[in-house]
Amino acid sequence: NICLALMSKLREEGHPTVVIGLDCEWAKGEETTYVLSLYLRGSRPVVFDLYNAGILNERDVPSAMKQLLERKNIISTGRNVHVDTARLAKLGVYIKEWQELRGLALACDPSLESTALVKLAERFLGVTLDKAGQLADYSQNPLPDWLVQYSAIDAVVSHDINWAIKKESPTAGIALLEAPDGLKAGNSVQLFMRGKVVASAVVDFVGGHGSVRKWGKMSVGSK
Repeated sequence: NICLALMSKLREEGHPTVVIGLDCEWAKGEETTYVLSLYLRGSRPVVFDLYNAGILNERDVPSAMKQLLERKNIISTGRNVHVDTARLAKLGVYIKEWQELRGLALACDPSLESTALVKLAERFLGVTLDKAGQLADYSQNPLPDWLVQYSAIDAVVSHDINWAIKKESPTAGIALLEAPDGLKAGNSVQLFMRGKVVASAVVDFVGGHGSVRKWGKMSVGSK
């Protein structure tokens, strides 16, 4: 119902493109994605307790959730968001577009020494994040209120950092990038900013729901 309500809101307001904050919670070394959090500006953040709702594989994902996240006009954003999209792909949800906060932040302010979410929140929002929930047990049933709030805050902050970066530097970063014809795994590529080569890398893979090229502190997702 929540997903259907969000899709209805998007249709009513006629948004051509919408950025949403997206964050997943999981335990290090585990395949299970426990929690999915979303934030659309003008709406309340939504936290899906996937684990306790029994949404553990593709056949369990509600069709409305899949339809919402796979909409072509929705751009998901977050810190290391390509990891979240890869986890959702394992649940059969293939996000079309995403914007990596690390790349946007470094394009806006190349002097940044760290692109951790805590540091980005300090730099662009002037707030201090409490990361006490980072290593918490998300398999608890019911999920404690403080962990629900923690998950929601990560999605909200991710969205607001994206918005703040674009307000400060409207042309910051390479957020959406079409893969050129012939691009394949093993190709050497370079990242240019302001006419200069700032990073070199080797393409890891191209295909599936997108390609991800890793640039140290930056990651660029493409269709």
